[in-house]
Amino acid sequence: MESYSATPVVKLPNKKECEKALQDLDKLPTRLKIAFIQEDIDAHFTRKKLFSGSDQNTYEWIFKHETKHQTLAQYHEDGPNAVYSDQLKIYIKPQDHTLSEYFLHQLTNYAKAFFHGMRVILLPSGDWRNLKIGTYEKNYGIQIDSSDIMEKTFYKMPDDTYTYMNIVKDDLSRKGFGYVIGVSNFKSRTGVFSTARYDPDWRKSDYEYEDDEVAEEEVLNMCKLVKKQSQFNLLLFRSIKVLCHEIVHTFCLPHCPYYE
Repeated sequence: MESYSATPVVKLPNKKECEKALQDLDKLPTRLKIAFIQEDIDAHFTRKKLFSGSDQNTYEWIFKHETKHQTLAQYHEDGPNAVYSDQLKIYIKPQDHTLSEYFLHQLTNYAKAFFHGMRVILLPSGDWRNLKIGTYEKNYGIQIDSSDIMEKTFYKMPDDTYTYMNIVKDDLSRKGFGYVIGVSNFKSRTGVFSTARYDPDWRKSDYEYEDDEVAEEEVLNMCKLVKKQSQFNLLLFRSIKVLCHEIVHTFCLPHCPYYE
């Protein structure tokens, strides 16, 4: 669905290659040049380490997949989507009424800060089932067809839309994939991401305490509250990253292996 000229990543780029991707740093606007002042690119920008999460055996995406990268020159050659004064809005559309209002507002506030200069608007919650979206049947439940939901919502985009991003709670998939966390389209500037696999409780039973019968009710309730808050924080942390990741794709930027 996406179209851009790029080459597969076969190894992580070094400092020289990172600088070459941006061409002459001296020609960058001042607002961009300051990102490289007093910074050691080798130490701070290039990816060299294992994934820093709890699973130290899990590598980042670019270590595990033959993804593609794009230099600044290629970005301009590909004719990126222009941002016009009458299309400055990024709409976030929840497609599930059970997504919490607090969670959605936190996502929106982060996106407002990340996409400074654009107007980020949270739309009222809807239900993807009302859009007659195609699904895949799995033994643990259904998966929403991500391509179908992007196509159906493309025709519902307001005229002042730059990006229209859907959020669902059910698992997502697309043709040729077992599942996807999120996906977006360069041309239509639509996207969708699911919180399902980012939720620590997805497909898991409630936490069980071995000493429930003897535990004091107040202590037990506090443990459950702390656990619930910790899980919410993890879900929110994961979700704000994938939300911004997918929106950035609609600006015609593929995965970038050059910098953090």
